[in-house]
Amino acid sequence: MDCPGTVNTTDNLVTGFPRDHNHPPSHADIKAMLFLSHLSEKARSCLDPLPTLYDSEIIQFRCREWDENTRQIVENIPTFTACKSSLYRQRNTELSRQPATRQNIDLQAEWRETSTGQNFVLSEDGDINKILVFGTSDNLLNKSATDIFLSNSHFN
Repeated sequence: MDCPGTVNTTDNLVTGFPRDHNHPPSHADIKAMLFLSHLSEKARSCLDPLPTLYDSEIIQFRCREWDENTRQIVENIPTFTACKSSLYRQRNTELSRQPATRQNIDLQAEWRETSTGQNFVLSEDGDINKILVFGTSDNLLNKSATDIFLSNSHFN
């Protein structure tokens, strides 16, 4: 159904309703839009992978008392696939873009530490062929104490 309803605003204040809606209000649509707005805010502020963030927010939403209203709201919330482009755009407004080459990598202080405050960049060498070594001192001590060290094909 196409709705001709519009609203005029100035500085986020409603100034007029030039055309009326041709349908009754849908509280489920409004709640679904509020959910998406909340999800967009979380995408800007939370570093969790977006599919994980979406799933956890949906699960929290579905943990409510399940009734006809909740069912209608959930039906109006788009799938992750349908809203992922918007969520990634929201995230990119707050986070810097990923570097295109190793030469462009510039790790800021917040990215050089683990969540417990340990240094995570063990070595950073070179400009054009930059080599970065990630780990902690504790990891190195554990590795140096072993007799056998296994690695995958990335370290041939």
